[in-house]
Amino acid sequence: ASAPTLLFAREERYRGVNLDDASLVTLDGDRLAVDAEPTGAPEMTMTFLSWAPFRYRDGRWESYPIDEYWDLLQVRLQEIFPVGDPADVQGVRVAAGQSALARSFYLAMFIGVTKMVRIGEQHVWDLDASEADLSLARETGRLAKEVGNGIGIVVSFLAEDYLLYLEDTLGELMDSGFQRLAADLKTPMGRMIALYAYLGEALQMTRHALRWSTIRATLGNITSKLSRMSKARIGGLAAGAILTVGVTVALAAQGKTAGRALGVVLSVVSVGMAIKDVVEHGRVFLQNVSRLAVGLEAIDTVGESSMKAGIIGLIVGAVVAVGAFIAMWAASGVTIGSLAFNSMLAGTIATIVTAVIMFAISLIPVVGQIIAAVIAAIDAVILALCTAFGWEEGKVGRWFCKGISGLISEVVKWSIYSSNIMVDMEADDRLDIQEFRQNVLDPAKGIAVGNALAIQATVTTTIGLARLPFDWKAAIYAWQYNQRTLRSSTFRYAYQTEAWDIHEDLSRRQVTDWTPADGKKVFIVRRVATDGSGVLLDEPGINRTVRLYLAEGYAIPAQECWSLGTPPICYVRTEKATNHIDLGQNLKYDVFPATLDGFYTPVPKDGGYSLAWGQDADVENTLGLPLVFPRQKDFDGDGLPNPADNGSDPNDSRWDDDGDGLSDRFELDVGSDPTLPTPTATA
Repeated sequence: ASAPTLLFAREERYRGVNLDDASLVTLDGDRLAVDAEPTGAPEMTMTFLSWAPFRYRDGRWESYPIDEYWDLLQVRLQEIFPVGDPADVQGVRVAAGQSALARSFYLAMFIGVTKMVRIGEQHVWDLDASEADLSLARETGRLAKEVGNGIGIVVSFLAEDYLLYLEDTLGELMDSGFQRLAADLKTPMGRMIALYAYLGEALQMTRHALRWSTIRATLGNITSKLSRMSKARIGGLAAGAILTVGVTVALAAQGKTAGRALGVVLSVVSVGMAIKDVVEHGRVFLQNVSRLAVGLEAIDTVGESSMKAGIIGLIVGAVVAVGAFIAMWAASGVTIGSLAFNSMLAGTIATIVTAVIMFAISLIPVVGQIIAAVIAAIDAVILALCTAFGWEEGKVGRWFCKGISGLISEVVKWSIYSSNIMVDMEADDRLDIQEFRQNVLDPAKGIAVGNALAIQATVTTTIGLARLPFDWKAAIYAWQYNQRTLRSSTFRYAYQTEAWDIHEDLSRRQVTDWTPADGKKVFIVRRVATDGSGVLLDEPGINRTVRLYLAEGYAIPAQECWSLGTPPICYVRTEKATNHIDLGQNLKYDVFPATLDGFYTPVPKDGGYSLAWGQDADVENTLGLPLVFPRQKDFDGDGLPNPADNGSDPNDSRWDDDGDGLSDRFELDVGSDPTLPTPTATA
């Protein structure tokens, strides 16, 4: 290739100590001592990924300046995203949108992506190891051959990520002035095309708006209301295009997803649209106040128009809410009538009720529209901040990021529905594992590959009633929180080598031997053991973990309450699930190979040889260093050290290098060549 792109990846590890930490930093006169031991200063692992274009010029390879490659990339993208008919406006916009996404992604990767992936022993990203690297590579290669270029795959992935966000915020799009785009998104076949066309149209408008003739015409017609409205639309599309490319680049460089980038874009544009609505309604209000001296006809006209628009918006909002509910239900796979299903249903009802409330507010003569617009503006600002900075992930953010309308929905939902687990599942003393015992099924084999472990332990389950929630409906039915309800709980335990659910056939009141404990709690004791096959030891090595889970299936009481404008009705139902406790990560064994040959299999190590079965660098000691077998001075045991340890052994992996039955040391002692077979002596 005349201008190939090379991908660069690197990893850096370091330890960091805060100088304010008195437990790790001491100052004695002009001497500063920093203790960077692993427990106080765990090792940080940072990864870096970027790419850059190169070109061959004057007989050598050199870096391709990105400003020059930018134009070349545009030409190459025209081949990847061709326009069949230049007169096809939609086709031209789609190709321009695809090219914009591709160039944005290329520039983001040119800047580079940085990610903290590990702190000490703890990984700090969501690891999905369900598919092997080899299968992913093969699938990507197959797709690349079919599409003709990997860029096409990347663009489609980005667009899909964008559309996932758009689908989740369809209602917000309708409220933010993106009616055409939102309408296109309702057509499944047109979703991807709509996104590309939107970006392409926005970029075209941006280029047009940046021309001096356009700016001069805009300034000349600024007194025209129609012109102002037109420029608002153009400005919104242009801002969307610029922010889409710019924010995607900025956030991609920080390891953010494309969905988060588009979320910021839409949030920022939503803020602008909402503020514009506040200003517009305020202007109408002032005009109407000035007309109060001659009558209220203008207010009536505005009110009638607002009512029609509000009714349309209310219907659209209700349809979108119901559609979102159906989509969430289908995606989650929850059972109709379950607690999760009923909670989603109540949330949908609350969303529709909130829309009705906002509609009623907007019907207040004149000022109602301003109030509704101000609430929308505040919600847009909160959404923009939370989306940009990720505040929604914190405890406070989960409420703050809902905005005013979201909080109203939560209050409405709380007033009509609630579900509460009646057992305190988070108590510190709820689960206690004692008398943990482990043995090998075949003592003659020892801790070796092919053998299995027999595990057994005593599990004590202690439960109490959960606190009465802050819920007016539950308070009326507080009598349902009693010992009889608590004792109806059922728990079952089993050891597993693969996590699978064990609660399907459980029901309440299957446990009858609950014993009173301190206070108002009760407990049961169960002896849990592995089945006859045990836990297989299938891989040799040092400090090997095993696949062992303690599965806890339960069927416990839950209180569910409804109040749809009537006195509340609360009843006790059953909530079932399975918890999986990974015990195997805390069990470590030095597992020997199954045979003596496997034990003595050599591997080259630092100029010599070592045991091959103990070379897993991912296993670390308490200092964070790889826990592996070092190079042995005389691996083959022939009495000759290896050359790396100043010895003369020609091959330290074999005591008889030439295979003539005489050891290497013996041949050196008698003056023969240990690398050449010695002829058999004759009498």
